[in-house]
Amino acid sequence: MSQQPVANHLRPATAVPVPAPGSDAEPPGAMLPGAALASAPGVAWWQAMLFASLAGGLGWGIRGQYGHETGAMIAGLLVSLVLARLFCPHAEAAAVARAVAWGTIAIGFGGSMTY
Repeated sequence: MSQQPVANHLRPATAVPVPAPGSDAEPPGAMLPGAALASAPGVAWWQAMLFASLAGGLGWGIRGQYGHETGAMIAGLLVSLVLARLFCPHAEAAAVARAVAWGTIAIGFGGSMTY
C-alpha cells in the first residue's frame, strides 16, 4: 500500500521521519526532546508555545482580580484547555476534562507558592 503525498501546508513544521511499515527500526531522532511535539499531527512546536503562552498570560492577568490559588486556577484552566485542544483534538470528553482538571489543580498549587 503506497502512502499518499501530503501537501506542504498540512505537514508539521518539524516532522520526524517514520520508518517503513513492518520494520522494527526507530525513526532517527525519536528520542530527541522535540520528538513528541514534532509527532503531533498538524501542530508545530511554536504554535503550541505561542497559544499556551497567550492563554497563560491572559489567565495570569485575570488572576489579579481573584488572587492566590483561585486566580491561578484560571490560568491553569486556560493553558490546559489550549494544550488539550492542540494535542488531543479527537480525545473523549471525559479524558480531556480529567487532563484539564489536573492541569488546573497543578497550576493552582503553584500559584500558592508565589506568596
